[in-house]
Amino acid sequence: MKKILVVDDVELVRKYFRTIIEQALGFEFLEAQNPLEAFEILENTKPDLIILDMEMPVMDGFSALVKIRNNEATKALPVIVCSALSSSSLFESLVKLNISDYIVKPSSAELIIEKIKKALFI
Repeated sequence: MKKILVVDDVELVRKYFRTIIEQALGFEFLEAQNPLEAFEILENTKPDLIILDMEMPVMDGFSALVKIRNNEATKALPVIVCSALSSSSLFESLVKLNISDYIVKPSSAELIIEKIKKALFI
């Protein structure tokens, strides 16, 4: 069974993704309120995909993505960035960090499912 880790500080957003990932896709849902929690999860579990918010307390998503890419164990993990931010300079920086895709908040469940399937090559 595929495992997807959602890293977002907003509980409502995590619940929305939980519904999509568990009910629509039938995958295992892992969640973290911030990147530090996510790194704790990544020490013991290797998800098939990470969905990462950009604006969070403790550590922002961009810094988290840099850390993910600089770690031998996680550098190849597919990451979809999910954010209300949509500047072209941010997007260019994220592409250089090898993101799989970008979801602008808010997005429909259909679009999210499509992007998850694409990132997982399903």
